[in-house]
Amino acid sequence: MAKHAAVRFDRLLKSLFSRRTHSIRTLVRSPQRGRPLILNRSGLNKTIQQLQDLASECLAEDYARTEFDRLVDKRRRWHVTKSKGWGREAKKRNFNQWFDTKIPFPNCIYSFWSNSTCLYVGRTIRGKGRPQSHFDTHWFSKTTRIEISSTSLGSEVPKLECLAIHTFNPVYNRRRASKSMWAKKCPVCKVHEMIKDEISTIC
Repeated sequence: MAKHAAVRFDRLLKSLFSRRTHSIRTLVRSPQRGRPLILNRSGLNKTIQQLQDLASECLAEDYARTEFDRLVDKRRRWHVTKSKGWGREAKKRNFNQWFDTKIPFPNCIYSFWSNSTCLYVGRTIRGKGRPQSHFDTHWFSKTTRIEISSTSLGSEVPKLECLAIHTFNPVYNRRRASKSMWAKKCPVCKVHEMIKDEISTIC
């Protein structure tokens, strides 16, 4: 997947360069037939987003996953189907008990999974924003397990959350992980910023 994303990344860059230099290339040769290649701000912003998404695919399988694993101190899994009791409230009570006894640090990121598909990624910092708040969502019925990845450093949690989103590509995360001034920056997001800064200068 990463190799194919890298090939598409190169093709998109070449296409962008062709559109940007179309007018000066036609000055020294006969204009090609068909619609001229136009590059405007809207199209440029769309291309930047596509390049960032492809960069995420390239980095997720190796770089982002390696950095994620390095920062995690403890990892635990809670299997929804193995929990006792029927209904969401009973599962929530069972999860609360498990979470309080099994998770060593109040700083962690959590991911909801439906077998091999990641549904959602969130975070808990100093015990606030626990996973059970998502038991009432419409997609919880699809959940087969919840994975908790904890760290002793609260400043690493936003970075961990962002790396998890890049790595697991959750279905129901509509937004990127929120940033804090005091938090460590995600290395994949640094690449996104470099792409945006570099490409924005050409138009």
